Amino acid sequence: MKTIWLIFTLIMASSLPWSSWVVAVQYDPMAPPGYGKVVGNKPIQVKKTKQRYYLRQILVKESGNSAVINGYLVKEGEYVNRAKVIKIETNKVTLSKAGKLSVIRLNDPVEKVRQ
Repeated sequence: MKTIWLIFTLIMASSLPWSSWVVAVQYDPMAPPGYGKVVGNKPIQVKKTKQRYYLRQILVKESGNSAVINGYLVKEGEYVNRAKVIKIETNKVTLSKAGKLSVIRLNDPVEKVRQ
């Protein structure tokens, strides 16, 4: 009887770490939303959306130009959503993101982005 009990204890002790690992892989309450989602054996591919920049307003002053982009007031040299504001002119703003320059104009169609 003692040998059967010993074998049973060894089997249960060896399977315990694997069962807790399986439970941990299935659900992590502290993970950020969308982290580790799996369908079958393959992870779900998260689609990256292109960041849009909306120029709402430009203020030209002797002390320095400023602009409202995506609802944030920025000056030359500051960042908005990981893009650096290179130059603010009377009707356009030049941004640099990942080494690429982009120009947004004041008369571009504008969507509501923030209240």
